Amino acid sequence: MPKVLKITTTGEQIPVCIDGDIRIQFEQIYKLIHCDCIEIVRLTPQIVMIVDDEGIINDAKYNRLASLLYCFPICGDVLLAGVQPGDDGYDLSDLPETWLDDILDLHYRKAMEALKPHFIDDLPEVPEI
Repeated sequence: MPKVLKITTTGEQIPVCIDGDIRIQFEQIYKLIHCDCIEIVRLTPQIVMIVDDEGIINDAKYNRLASLLYCFPICGDVLLAGVQPGDDGYDLSDLPETWLDDILDLHYRKAMEALKPHFIDDLPEVPEI
């Protein structure tokens, strides 16, 4: 029974457990984030965000915290969950306790790689006056 984190559009963070087989888990997910269609986006190799795939077109409220974590606009409530290899691909698992550090570390590394080409490695010598 994976322990996941629900993040609402108001920024509330609610720990929840999802139990049962995969069909029952999906039914619970749809109810928890109030949607009919989901998209699963990977935040790190071990963490996914489950979002309302139609949130923007269905006028769901903007989710500021989820958008900051994903670096893209997200509308509606979301779930953060861990993932691990399973029999048919990946299975949901407990959200790691270090989830926030893991996501921020990945964002930091991506930002540094994006900025790297804009900085020169060796500064030219400054002539004496």
